[in-house]
Amino acid sequence: MADQIIQCPFCQGQLSISEELIGREVQCPLCQQILIIGEEETPAPPPMPPQMPQMTPPPMPPPGGFKPGVPPMPPPGGFRPGFPPPPQMQGVFNNPAGTQQPSFKQRMKKAFIIGGIVLLILWIPNAIYIIYALSSGKSNSAAESAAAESAAAESTATENAIVEKWEQELAAAKAQGITFSEDNKTLIKCPVNVTSVVIPSCVTSIEKNAFSGCHNISSITIPGNVTSVGNGAFSGVKKVQIARNHPAFTIDSAGALLDNKNKTLLYLPPAFSGKYAIPQGIITIGESAFISCPYLTGIEIPNSVTTIGAFAFGWCGLNSITIPNSVTSIGRSAFIGCRYLHTATISNSITSIAKGAFAGCNKLLSLTIPGSVKSIGEGAFSGCASLISVSIPNSVTSIEKNAFQHCIMLTTVSIPNSVTAIGESAFEGCNKLTSVAIPNSVTAIGESAFRWCYKLPDVSIPQNCTVGKYAFPDGCRVIRR
Repeated sequence: MADQIIQCPFCQGQLSISEELIGREVQCPLCQQILIIGEEETPAPPPMPPQMPQMTPPPMPPPGGFKPGVPPMPPPGGFRPGFPPPPQMQGVFNNPAGTQQPSFKQRMKKAFIIGGIVLLILWIPNAIYIIYALSSGKSNSAAESAAAESAAAESTATENAIVEKWEQELAAAKAQGITFSEDNKTLIKCPVNVTSVVIPSCVTSIEKNAFSGCHNISSITIPGNVTSVGNGAFSGVKKVQIARNHPAFTIDSAGALLDNKNKTLLYLPPAFSGKYAIPQGIITIGESAFISCPYLTGIEIPNSVTTIGAFAFGWCGLNSITIPNSVTSIGRSAFIGCRYLHTATISNSITSIAKGAFAGCNKLLSLTIPGSVKSIGEGAFSGCASLISVSIPNSVTSIEKNAFQHCIMLTTVSIPNSVTAIGESAFEGCNKLTSVAIPNSVTAIGESAFRWCYKLPDVSIPQNCTVGKYAFPDGCRVIRR
């Protein structure tokens, strides 16, 4: 069946309806109204031949003109299809509901409002986070400030406690008779009758021989603040300890105290027994380091050692000693009183045998003085009661006073022609000395140089040599040549 032509009752427009749409709802494509197509509808007349469309005149304005904001009404029957409404009716025609369309300015305003709302919604979590962070920062700052104040208070309390502690220690030490410097930073001397002592924490330096002779002190602990210890500071003390992880000092397995900075051996416990090996790297054997170690029978000196301090091995139980060639200096009385020492080998780098270096070594049988030695110091071998012979090299220019005094077993001595002076009492009391050769180089013989050498029958001296009072024993014939 052919399509039917019907007229829209709303806009008067003609619609072409197919057979299958009869009885159904149809939307007018012109006015968008809903139509119900019935069977009883009379078919529209056939279309008229084309003719010129009649223009719908624009609506006449009401008296006084169109009112702003009020749209004009469409003409009866609406606008014809294909013909646009006049400009005043554009919004009404495009909006079948009859409402006025918003202007561009209004649409932009609405878009800005909607955009602002969206941005606000998106930024609300960020704003909450920022507020939380700021408040947390304030809380953290407050917490940190409180923690800092607490730490400062704790530090002040700790400092006060430390000061109070060392003040108490200092007062107790002074009550024992221990003396200190004016600023209380240097411990000067401890009385020998003290039996126990606590070195105050304020002390940074311990003077030389500070605890020398304090045999009743069983142990001393060096506090961590102490950075300097003088020579012989603890000679005679039974045991020396140091604070844990001490930055300046070390105690080795034998109990020896080592100065790390100066590479100096300062102390060995007097009870040490047997042979001790000085650690490699030590440069100086400090003064009185091994003093009064009666059970020390042997010592191993490494090639790193260059100096042996005064009284370093005084009154030790050494049997023998070999001084390596690295040693260039031996301090005074370094081996004094080593009454069990029977042999000694001296470094050929030594230029002077110091005062009293081997004095009192009454079991020393023989001695070879190296060719590097230029002077034999005062009392260097005094009291070496077992010394039978001595060879003096021609490098020696002077024999100081008391050099071989009371070497009662010495029978012969040969003085080289390099010697120019024999000091007073140099060979005094060598009562077994039977002969002595004095070279022409000698220009002066000191007072009592050969006094009490009763077995010396005669002696030949240079013609121009000056001789001191009591230089030779009574009965000895002096021959000038």
